[in-house]
Amino acid sequence: MVGISDHFYTTRVYSDQSYHQWYEEFWHRYIYSLGCLKEFYSNQIKVVAGIEIDSCLYRTVGHFDRLPWKEINEGLDYVLIEYVGEVSAGGAPPDCLALIRKLCSLPVIIAHPDLDYLHRKYTLPRFFQMMKESEIALEIPSGRRNTWFWTRYDCSLLEGLKLSIGSDTHSDIEEVCNISQALESLEYHNRLDQLLQIE
Repeated sequence: MVGISDHFYTTRVYSDQSYHQWYEEFWHRYIYSLGCLKEFYSNQIKVVAGIEIDSCLYRTVGHFDRLPWKEINEGLDYVLIEYVGEVSAGGAPPDCLALIRKLCSLPVIIAHPDLDYLHRKYTLPRFFQMMKESEIALEIPSGRRNTWFWTRYDCSLLEGLKLSIGSDTHSDIEEVCNISQALESLEYHNRLDQLLQIE
């Protein structure tokens, strides 16, 4: 299974467009294109369609309930949310997780978390407990763009969390498959059964 998730509108990525322009020019074409890919590769590999949403709302649409949840819930398979709890990066506080879970009927994953920051700000057990209460999964990032935290943190902290592996690549197609470190670590720590299954 491979998941594809481009960025939802955020001024960090689409600085030359308004949300309205982006929505009109990109959004429905994106969902349609992922549907075509799912169908084209259906006999070779399972493709799941996602979107990565910036939790820093002043860079996006101003409030979580203004996102096009009906189209997200009906047109995609999962949602990544980035910078949750990372207030130094403008991210929304972790109490937003309960609201996101109410609005989103799909699997939700915290994208490329900065565990060092989250541990200093909240402690990881507390942050992960909030994730569990809202049935939110955690991405275990791999690839060159991501800091590998799990040599410094005890993998027993992951107990009870749903997990996914992501490469978070922005330009290098070979990085999509660069997940061996994450996969080997989860296997070594007997966490493979916690990997999120997307129907």
